[in-house]
Amino acid sequence: MLAMFLAISLTGATGRAMAADFDKAKAAYEAGDYATAAQEFRPLAEAGDAKSQFNLGVMYENGHGVAQDNAAAIKWYRRAAKAGHAEAQYNLGVMYDNGQGV
Repeated sequence: MLAMFLAISLTGATGRAMAADFDKAKAAYEAGDYATAAQEFRPLAEAGDAKSQFNLGVMYENGHGVAQDNAAAIKWYRRAAKAGHAEAQYNLGVMYDNGQGV
């Protein structure tokens, strides 16, 4: 199973709010409350946070808190990869190498 990259570096008032939400998502994931983690990561991912996009991709790839869905995993990995997230780029490459999403 792929490890989740759970670090964040946001600044400003909005950044602090996003960091708090990210921390809540991270804590939920680490506690095995995957449904809550997915619920918390999603708005951050939709707002363009590459780390949350990556984590949501991992969750879709592994079926943690969401139905396992390789197409959704690829969607989130692509977004994070486009933003320069190295682990998302790697995971996307592995999925492509395995014939998924091509």
